[in-house]
Amino acid sequence: MKRKNNLRRIRLYRDITQDELGTLTGYDQSLISRLERGVLLKTPGTEKMKEKVAMVLGFPRDKVFPEG
Repeated sequence: MKRKNNLRRIRLYRDITQDELGTLTGYDQSLISRLERGVLLKTPGTEKMKEKVAMVLGFPRDKVFPEG
């Protein structure tokens, strides 16, 4: 099940590529892509990743990932 989020929109607003966001967060670009597409399962690791991505982008987590 895909989960809708605003990651792509906010990432593009900040003019950051998936690769750059991966470097800034310490995650591989492929994981950023999967998170952006909403195909990662909800796990403690994924939730931690969402927190870090939102922090690096400078947006509240609930604005980047409104589904929770």
